[in-house]
Amino acid sequence: MKYAPSNKICYSIRYVTWLNDHGRLMLCGPSGTGKSYLARKLGEYFIAKSGKDSCPEAIATFSADHKNNKELKQYLDNLAE
Repeated sequence: MKYAPSNKICYSIRYVTWLNDHGRLMLCGPSGTGKSYLARKLGEYFIAKSGKDSCPEAIATFSADHKNNKELKQYLDNLAE
């Protein structure tokens, strides 16, 4: 399914608003749909917005499935503390 540019902007605003309100976002879907790309771009946006210099370690992305979801949950629980 292709999205018109205005739809892309609406979705981007929704993701930015969610991250501002909740501090994290989980993107789910089939491989090859741009989840990692979107996550990196959102991370870059928030780093630029903060005025800090970006470094490779500043943005963490994960590929999770039923085999490693326990590790991801532990990581996210540590972030919440």
